[in-house]
Amino acid sequence: MERVLITLDRHAIAYVRFIFEGYDGLGTVSTVDRNLAQALIAYSTGNRAAVQALIRALQDEGAIKEVLTA
Repeated sequence: MERVLITLDRHAIAYVRFIFEGYDGLGTVSTVDRNLAQALIAYSTGNRAAVQALIRALQDEGAIKEVLTA
């Protein structure tokens, strides 16, 4: 399993979780700190390219502000 810590637009936490849940088995999103709007995305190594592409797309639309670790 790999993990990425992200900072989100506070109003996008549920949206990002919903998007990842929509891709069955892609990864799981867990809120780390609601006040800082940080979440952890955990995924299998085989899904790395798809997860990175989805993170970039969500960054482009402004839902994800920052990727803190990869």
